[in-house]
Amino acid sequence: MDKSLIAVSGKIEMHDLLQEMGKEIVLQESREPCKRSRLWDHEEIVSVLTKNNGTDAIEAIFLDMSKIKAIDLNPDVFEGMPHLKLLSFFYGSETETGDEVHLSQGLQSFPNELRYLYWHGYPLETLPANFHQLKIVELHLPYSKLKTPPSGKMIKTLQFIDLHHSSCLIKVPELTLARNLVLLNVSGCERMISFPSTTGLMSLEGLNLSGCLRLEAFPELSRSLKCLVLSNTAIKEVPSSLVSLSRLAILELECCMNLETLPSSMCNLKSLETLDVSGCSRLKKFPEISETMDHFRSLFLEGTAIEELPSSIDNLKALSSLRLKNCRNLAYLPETLGNIKSLQYLQLQSCRNLTHLPESLSNLEALLNVELSGCQKLENMPANLTVSFSLQASGCHMLKSVSELSSLSSIWKLDLSNNRFESLPESIQQLHQLWELDISFCDRLKSLVHLPWSLMYLNAHDCRSLESVSAPIPFFEFDDEMRFDIDDKKFEFTNCMKLDRNKSWGMVLAEMEMKLQRSASVLNKCDRRNDTRRMMMYPGNEIPEWFTYTSTGNSIKIPYCKHSNDGLFCWDKAAVCCVIAFPDNYHMNPDSLLQIECNLSNYDKETFTFRSYKSTASVYVSEHVALCYPVTAPRRDYGTGEYPWLEIKIYGENWFLEVSKCGIYPLCSCAQKCSLMLLEENDNEKQGDGHWNTNGREKEEEPPFKRPKQA
Repeated sequence: MDKSLIAVSGKIEMHDLLQEMGKEIVLQESREPCKRSRLWDHEEIVSVLTKNNGTDAIEAIFLDMSKIKAIDLNPDVFEGMPHLKLLSFFYGSETETGDEVHLSQGLQSFPNELRYLYWHGYPLETLPANFHQLKIVELHLPYSKLKTPPSGKMIKTLQFIDLHHSSCLIKVPELTLARNLVLLNVSGCERMISFPSTTGLMSLEGLNLSGCLRLEAFPELSRSLKCLVLSNTAIKEVPSSLVSLSRLAILELECCMNLETLPSSMCNLKSLETLDVSGCSRLKKFPEISETMDHFRSLFLEGTAIEELPSSIDNLKALSSLRLKNCRNLAYLPETLGNIKSLQYLQLQSCRNLTHLPESLSNLEALLNVELSGCQKLENMPANLTVSFSLQASGCHMLKSVSELSSLSSIWKLDLSNNRFESLPESIQQLHQLWELDISFCDRLKSLVHLPWSLMYLNAHDCRSLESVSAPIPFFEFDDEMRFDIDDKKFEFTNCMKLDRNKSWGMVLAEMEMKLQRSASVLNKCDRRNDTRRMMMYPGNEIPEWFTYTSTGNSIKIPYCKHSNDGLFCWDKAAVCCVIAFPDNYHMNPDSLLQIECNLSNYDKETFTFRSYKSTASVYVSEHVALCYPVTAPRRDYGTGEYPWLEIKIYGENWFLEVSKCGIYPLCSCAQKCSLMLLEENDNEKQGDGHWNTNGREKEEEPPFKRPKQA
């Protein structure tokens, strides 16, 4: 669509420029809206309709009713528009409803040339008397007040009928004459109790009766049907005659609470691609699949009462998605499941009685996503399971250990949270594509071995037994070929209260400082527009010793570099650190944590950058250290006058969060060993450890250093 003016893909799409050109051509037809062929401006349409100014020039009306106030039209409002072919009274959103267009005196007729009618919330119980004379092709009356839908000669030319959520509709009349009908949608008509036969409608391809809550009898159906939707109805059984629908590709029976069985002849539906019986809570057995089904791709059994799948499941040769979420009686998966080489998505969340997965799953090479979260009795996973995108196994409480992971070398996301194992296998280092690892709430996890360098997000929240983390961790790793088009990077060790700075955790922090300084030249030359925000949190109340400047409170100032002849900063980026004091068992908004504001001060003060950092954890105990990167220094010509200095201010999510300490670590890339220019003693008091305390400065003063004027 970016390069083409018109695209056809199920619907016609037009480039904005072509649309605007078309509108301009129409506007040139006349200065008077009633003399133009097409009307789309809501104010002009309201004027034409309420003043009965319609003319034979008008061929199409598109009225967005969400933009107007209520109007009441005359019964003969369309009589002056004999050439009107397209009439659309719509809302900007399909779910939006209202009654802005009234017909308090009824409606005499629609124009004879009308071919397309869309009227959201049509306000009358019947259609006008001349409707049988029309040759309408598409009729869309969603959320209408119709009691008597079109019938007899009225429906001869209709190809699409859409009456969904017409709350007054009780019965659909005979459809024998609807020989051209392709799609019929009466979904959401909750009062409808019966539906006529469609066996003679050889053009009918789609029938949607979902949400017809009182419909108990399975309808007699046309053999031409490709899509049948009966979700949320009261049907009790699917007749064996369904197999005569040789073209049926989609069958949706979701949340049919009275449905108890499926016919054994289902396998004869050779064109079937999707079967959805999710939420059919009385369905206890899935039938044998005695014949090969080459087109069957998706089977949705979520929330059913089935106890097992048939061993003949492997006759679904093209099956790519199998959803069994919340099948609480499911205790067994057949070994033949491993014969379905096309399987990509396997969802088993909250199958609480499932204890084992078949070892044959290791034979599947196309798996993209496996979801096992909430399988509380699951004791094992296949040793060589191959998953290319995501494996989620949160809350599998009987899973006491994680076996070899090297077969997951292509996986991107791994969720092992809320489990009871004590360690992860060393083979996790071999997951070179892994971006996300969630081990939060693993309260027995004691050690964390070397992690893959590809990791972008690590959630170790509430691992309260965690004592040892192997250094280095892949948080600050930079080289000349580093990527900057990646999302935020977060490593969270929140509430890991046994991490000790005097042991392995101290080595992790020291390794970070080494990697940062070694990468200073690479980082300072990177395009700041592609900066990747990085944040790590861990329990503690001290800024790491290697931070160049520290301060009590939530702000800190640093000056320019004394080796810089033009008074610029010798660094382009810096890491920032702070200590946050959380109230006991503090519950916070996971969408926000810290906001960092940087103020550049020279002759006039300027706020030049603002960044925010987020955390996914919700409950914190004790104090935590937050380490963030980057803060970017300005590169600009200051002219003559005062040398610049930088002030960093850090704010918590709200006034409950106190930032008690902060620090900054500039990544200096000077040719000489850099020592930043010191502020005067009345601005900063030098500490014995070489850090600079800016706390207690209430009134900001002009920087004391003057830049020499250029000759």
